[in-house]
Order: sequence, then C-alpha cells, then structure tokens
Amino acid sequence: MKYNKGFAPVIILIIVLGVLAVGGVAYYTTKTPNLSPQNTDLNNYSEINNNKQESDNQKKPDYIIALNQQDQKLILVDINSKLVKPITGSFMSYSSTNYVHTYDFSFSPDKKSFLVIKDNNIFKIDTDTLTEKQLTFQGTPETKEFFGIQVSHPKWGPDGQHIYFGINKIYSDNESQKKLPKTQLGTWIMDQNGNQQKYLSKINYPSGNPVGWMANGKEIVFNDNFSAKLYNIETEETRNFSNQKVQNISFSKNGKFGVYSIEDSMDNYLIDSNFNIIDSIIRQKGQTPANPLTTNYLLEFWEARSISPDGKYVLITKLTQPYEKGQQLDTYIDDVELYLWNTLTKEKIKLPILLSQLSKVFWSPDNNKIIFTRPEKLKLGNPTVRLMDIYTYDIKNQKEDRITSSNNLDHTFIDY
Repeated sequence: MKYNKGFAPVIILIIVLGVLAVGGVAYYTTKTPNLSPQNTDLNNYSEINNNKQESDNQKKPDYIIALNQQDQKLILVDINSKLVKPITGSFMSYSSTNYVHTYDFSFSPDKKSFLVIKDNNIFKIDTDTLTEKQLTFQGTPETKEFFGIQVSHPKWGPDGQHIYFGINKIYSDNESQKKLPKTQLGTWIMDQNGNQQKYLSKINYPSGNPVGWMANGKEIVFNDNFSAKLYNIETEETRNFSNQKVQNISFSKNGKFGVYSIEDSMDNYLIDSNFNIIDSIIRQKGQTPANPLTTNYLLEFWEARSISPDGKYVLITKLTQPYEKGQQLDTYIDDVELYLWNTLTKEKIKLPILLSQLSKVFWSPDNNKIIFTRPEKLKLGNPTVRLMDIYTYDIKNQKEDRITSSNNLDHTFIDY
C-alpha cells in the first residue's frame, strides 16, 4: 500500500462477527435529520479549550488505528490531515484452518505508542517511526505438532504506566495439550516497557475477565462469575464494584464521572468517583405487547458509548427496532440516533448524525469533536458485508467531515 493523502480510493469490506445483541443490521441513509426542537440548541455547547484554534492541517497528528480488510494490514488514519499511514508487517495469528485467533491493539494515553499482537505476543510500536519492540515472549505460534499459547487483549492504563493482558491456550486435542509450554494462564500485568511482568492470581482464571481500568490507573475492573470487582495493582486487594457483570466502562480524564452498562440487561449508569450512581438510562424502552404474535410494535434500545474527557457529556445511541407479529424486521432502516447526555442537567441532546449498529464512536481529546465510523452502503445479497468510513463531527460548528472514502476498515478492529 502506498502512502495516501486525502481520500483513499480503496473499497472497505466489513465482516460482521456474531449476532448483534439487539439484532438486525442498521443501514445508513444519506439524509440527515434536523435538530429536534425539544432538545437543547448545540450552539450553547461550551468548549473546554477557549484558546485560538489551530487549523486542522496545522495540528499535530491525531490517529485512529484500523484494520484494512482488503490486504489484512493495519493503518493509521490522521483525523486532522486525513493522511493514511500503512503499518508494514502482519499482526494476525492463524490456525491451520485459517481462523483468526486474535487481533487486538491499544493506544497509549498520549498516543505516542500502540500495542499490537504478532505471533501470539504483544509488540509496542512507535506511532511516528513505526519501530517495534516485543514486550511479551510467553506466546507460541501454532505448529503442525501442537497448538500454541495466546497472549491477547492488552489494555493500557490511563496513566500510561501499566498494561494488563491475558494469556490463554489455543484450544487443542489432548495430545497437543500435553506438548504446550508450561505457563500460567489468566490475567497478567507489566509496565509500559514490558518489564515487571506479574500474574494476577486474584483475578480468578478462567472466571475472571478484565473489562477496563479505573480512572486512577491503580485498579482493574473485572467480571467474576455473576458480579464485578476491582483489583488494586499496588495492594493486590479486591473489592466489590457491582453485584452484576459490567461492560463498556469509561471515565472522564479527571476521574470525577464514569459510565458503564450492565452486561445482561444493558442498563446504563452514570457514576461519580465514589461509584455512587448519579443517573441511569434503561436499556430497553417500550413493552412487548401481551399478544406479540398478532401485533406490530416498536422497541427502543439505548446504549451508553463513552464519556467525554471533561466529563460533561456521555455519547449514547438509540436504536428503534420494528417488530411484526413477534418477528424482528431485517429491513435495514433501523438507523441509530446519537445523543449527548449531559452529566449535570441529565438532559439529552439529539445530534444530527445517523449511525449503524456497527458504528464505533469516540471523543476527541479536546472535547470538541466526535469521531465515528459509519457504513456507507449495503452490498446487495449479502447483509453481512459492509462498507465503513471514518467521520468527524464538530460539535460547536455542527459540521460533519468525512475523513476516509471507501477504505477497507473492519468495524471490529478500530481503536482511537
């Protein structure tokens, strides 16, 4: 791939993995809704940075990392200059059946480095020079003689000092199992340079599953059986976080506000730094009628996506799903609406953006832009193949900007 400036002319194929929780696949239409009159005017949105703003082409790079589905390569996309920067090398692990075991990456908080998986181990890559350094060595690729050990799911802490990751065995038969190298399976931690690696025994394996960091960078949130707990990396103590399993947890930069969802019900909670629940949004609105098999009806599904760095707003999406006589309709007209949830007033502000259920949504570090992905078209005859592009939305100026055009971005492997 050549170094491309502006709109990259390649076609993006998005392969949808698994069945979406809310069902169906949303399809983006080109019309954009007007701001609903019952919602707050976005002109009142206050920027955190009141200094003179630089033009986008003068700003330092602000990258998104994504998988180019056409040639199976990673790319960096600068949302300011719209430059596409290819990353040479292969960062996938395959089995003999060509099944992808893992494909994970994670940015450092300052975005000077990012983590990728290569040969079942974690590598750190410098964002500017693209030089790489191997951080783990426990992983072993699969061979004809035995299945390997997989190092995966690295997650950089918010202070940039620590990284947690998982070590698992790639499933195999009993004979291959006997030939696996001896290593402790479960959750591990290391510093940013790959040193001081330690197994975290209190995040019980295999029931313990890390889902994110607390804002202080000292505690890991993990699900254990049917509840969520916190593990302190300094004291090695655990404490309760929720009596239900959680997901999609994120915090403001100052740690004063956080948001998470309950895994089973997908109810969304806004919390303060002491984990007190400030507000909540019920996952499902609307009731299934008493006789659904003879009735047409609509259900709304709300999901908290992420909280702004200053803690003022939470990005939430609303999907309206039609049902006809008890059957979910696959009409691809179930466009997903995007809202700002004000953490102080609890008001919801509807944005003039339509998304898909597949879309990823992020905040820019200065709170002024929303970065999102959106499928542009649906390939006829194959609803599991989508085209995906990267966009930004300037909140103050209410302006949408398309960053890429028909790049091969896989929606399941995008990080910002």
